[in-house]
Amino acid sequence: MREIIIVVAVNRNYIKPMSVMLTSVLRNNLEYKIVFNIFQDDFSEEDKEGVNNKFKKYSNLTLRYITITNEIFEGLPTLEHISLSTYYRILAPKLLPEYDKIMYLDSDLVVDGNILEFWDINIDRYVVAAVREESIQSNEERLGIPMNQKYFNAGVLLINSKKIRDENYFDVIMDYMIKNKEILLFSDQDALNAIFYNKWLEIDEKWNYHNYFVDMKKSKLELIKKDNPVIIHYTGPIK
Repeated sequence: MREIIIVVAVNRNYIKPMSVMLTSVLRNNLEYKIVFNIFQDDFSEEDKEGVNNKFKKYSNLTLRYITITNEIFEGLPTLEHISLSTYYRILAPKLLPEYDKIMYLDSDLVVDGNILEFWDINIDRYVVAAVREESIQSNEERLGIPMNQKYFNAGVLLINSKKIRDENYFDVIMDYMIKNKEILLFSDQDALNAIFYNKWLEIDEKWNYHNYFVDMKKSKLELIKKDNPVIIHYTGPIK
């Protein structure tokens, strides 16, 4: 059985959407072993028991809880709908050293199909694979990204963990965020783009069909269906 390694970063306020997301992953990928790593800082034992009971019927699922202490992220900017837990994803290569590749998924999305094709994308030459996000808030000028480079959405990532560890990118990311926290509008997503602007692989929008693509289709379902989205991502404050 093929194994797919997934990471999500949440606090207990997002247990319900995370459960919806995981349910959608499992129902559409029963033929694979799903190792689901929950990066969190405030789950109670009752929270964990509730999640375990909800998913105990799935024999292909391994649930792991990784408790994060968020002191290292204190003082970094957040948004109304984005807490400090969003930063936890950058810890994944460091805290899961046994894996060379990891799939990161935000909790505010639904998987409506098979994700093996996504998992099997070759990223040996890249740090991450991601879907573009159209230029927001003059990203090029604000973050120093060259004009010919695109900006990606970090809510769905295929991460080359080995490359990040080997090239010590965790320290680079942390140093950038601490030194540039005044200009970070979209938390670590900004930092990842500023550092990896020429080191990421652009992949098809079906793997992270976020609000921009919905807006481009004027929210018309018949047009959206033609794009065959597999991962539908409810970005923004209204879910």
